[in-house]
Amino acid sequence: MKDEGNNFTTSQKEVLARFVDQMIDEKRVPKTDRLRAELEEKLSDAVMTEILMNLPDYLLDKINAAYDENRASEELIEEIVREAGIDTTQIARKAMLNFREEFLA
Repeated sequence: MKDEGNNFTTSQKEVLARFVDQMIDEKRVPKTDRLRAELEEKLSDAVMTEILMNLPDYLLDKINAAYDENRASEELIEEIVREAGIDTTQIARKAMLNFREEFLA
């Protein structure tokens, strides 16, 4: 099941939410809905950015062209990421750990 507006499934969103909750607990700051939402959005952006940074240039060009032609879709981006054959799980894990490190610093 996909949510409109981003490339994360519900289970992936739940993983990000749990990760954010753990970070907030580790930092021992008040856990507010606003803080949670901000961190989840920033973390999601960090993961997607890292995935995109690992795509070969020709595939990034394909994504950019799709946006320029107003034909970009979640499905197209997923297809391009699959075509790249990159290990998105490992990339996401690295991005999440880097994000956590920066947040806890």
